[in-house]
Amino acid sequence: TLWGKRVVITRARAQASQLLERIRDLGGQAIEFPSIKIEKEKNLAALHNAFKNIGQYDWIIFTSINAVDIFFAESRQAGLDIRDLQGIKLGAIGPATRDKLLARGLRVDVVPEDYRAEGILKELRERIKPGQWILLPRARGARSILPDTLRRWGAHVNEIYLYQAIAASQVSQATLKNIIAGNMDYLTFTSSSTVSNFVKIIGAENIAGLKGKVKVACIGPVTADTARENGFSVDILAQEYTINGLLEAILEDL
Repeated sequence: TLWGKRVVITRARAQASQLLERIRDLGGQAIEFPSIKIEKEKNLAALHNAFKNIGQYDWIIFTSINAVDIFFAESRQAGLDIRDLQGIKLGAIGPATRDKLLARGLRVDVVPEDYRAEGILKELRERIKPGQWILLPRARGARSILPDTLRRWGAHVNEIYLYQAIAASQVSQATLKNIIAGNMDYLTFTSSSTVSNFVKIIGAENIAGLKGKVKVACIGPVTADTARENGFSVDILAQEYTINGLLEAILEDL
């Protein structure tokens, strides 16, 4: 179990509940320190234009839960019906995103085994035909490998930014002091944006001091690379790039 271990959660508050509950179930002390907040784009005209021509798309690829939530909240406002998506294939980058789509009664055609852009590209390689239209609703600042590769294969990609992860403005000063002092056992990162914004909050000059005091656990290789680029040494890397995978890896480390 995680008995008595202090585990810092840097996810946006709205998405931290699953991780919080699991840590507490395992006897650990979950310390909420959201480094990001999800900010919806103010102007979603491009998305509403895509809704008007939704029938022209062959694929819609969702790379996050946030993208699913915002896409369907907006589509409901636009009077779009689930039936309007008939005949469009859906891709989801990981199991949590897939489950969000399934909960809406949608069939998901592709979920890669490797839960990142490279994984979904591997699955799509044989399926995407030149000239096909792909709708990619995603986060501003996301990696460009997905749209770039799809375009290289001859697809028309409409990449629409729905939100961005920005640095959280309200942080607990007491928790901040405790983190800088190294009074935590594990620091968890679930995306590159949680890393870069955590560094903005804590100050790059305080990263080196955490080494040997606090173990850094990352959900996947992309997040781990961002952590290393920011001066962290990554102690724990999840084998399966999910919240459960991250916790399994921490438990194995104990």
